[in-house]
Amino acid sequence: MTARLPAGALAAALLLAGASPPLAAQDFELDFYGKLYPEVLRYEVTGATAEGVPVSDLAAAPTGAGDYSGTALESSNSRIGLRGGLDLGDSGLRAVFQLETTVPLDSGSKDGDFWDRDTFVGLQTPLGTLKLGVLDTVYKTMAEGASFLGVSSGNFVSISNIIARQGFGRGSASSFHLRRKDSLWYESPTLGGVQALAQYAVGEKSEPDGPEPWLASYGVQYARGGFYAGLAHEIHSDFYGGTLGMPGAAQRDTTGKSSRDESVRLTLRHSFPSDTRVDVNLARTRFRERGGATGHFASYEHDTWSIGLQQKLGDWTLAVQHGSAGAGRCALVGVERCSTDGLDGRMDSIGASYSLGRQVSLFALYSRLENGHSAAYSNLGDVPRATTGADIEQAALGISVGF
Repeated sequence: MTARLPAGALAAALLLAGASPPLAAQDFELDFYGKLYPEVLRYEVTGATAEGVPVSDLAAAPTGAGDYSGTALESSNSRIGLRGGLDLGDSGLRAVFQLETTVPLDSGSKDGDFWDRDTFVGLQTPLGTLKLGVLDTVYKTMAEGASFLGVSSGNFVSISNIIARQGFGRGSASSFHLRRKDSLWYESPTLGGVQALAQYAVGEKSEPDGPEPWLASYGVQYARGGFYAGLAHEIHSDFYGGTLGMPGAAQRDTTGKSSRDESVRLTLRHSFPSDTRVDVNLARTRFRERGGATGHFASYEHDTWSIGLQQKLGDWTLAVQHGSAGAGRCALVGVERCSTDGLDGRMDSIGASYSLGRQVSLFALYSRLENGHSAAYSNLGDVPRATTGADIEQAALGISVGF
């Protein structure tokens, strides 16, 4: 919903808010928008690796936890926001902003920051757009166009659960599909269908003598007709994606260590005149560290890929998706051999949605995530976490409302 406020109305609003009126002399464009897509889901966790079974050197020891299941209401990344812009005279410049927050339809309460989604101030120029704030990474943005029925963000069917992580550890430090605070963003003009994007997340120390973790994410994308291609590279400095996922407490100590983790991903997408869309992702991710003691993490590298198909048939849209992660290769400090046996995983999803018109639809989803006997990939939401080697099945019914 777009509201273009005339100068008089904007001046009155600003005066009521205690703001100074000079800005009101110019037209201001303001959008109030959102997307809400709660779902009721059933989950079942089975087949955890039995206690005592040998696993990868990077994996947590299996506990043989029993099978369990349950029902939950999830709101995924339901959200609302405000965004707007102001043309700065005849200069060709335009100031832009966005404030966006998740809406917890399941619980009604939020943990952490209020403006927890893309929130920024920026300047559009003839030479490109600059943004400062909290932003999805370029790496993530280039793959977002392949949304599963439009409801995969924060949902258990998100392919990032298998292709943008590794099979050991659970922390966000190892993820390459997140939003980052303290971001500076640049996107070039589009020339011949080609556009460059770059982002730098400033390193801020959490303590005086601590590390300054920073992130760089950049890429090039091409879109022409129904075809899209994006190549992205992301670098994490001192995020310790390897060390923080290790099984031993001493191994997780980051003192005296430095890390450089990076991932490269190619995204291909084609939309055919028959309302068929095909999506492919290919990625290689590497974690490397220095300064650890004998037996501590040194490196890990693995490849992931996915393919998806979506078909529109009148008011119906059908979707199917497969993602796979290889076990990879690893090294430990001062250790001759490092095992990655069982660190592989795969995820398969199917779904359907039925349009009721005006951005309102009903949807049904099903997904099965299978872990190798050492892996701990997870797409569970606000429910108990699965243990090493467990497989996860989920099915959901929901409604999506956009405005």
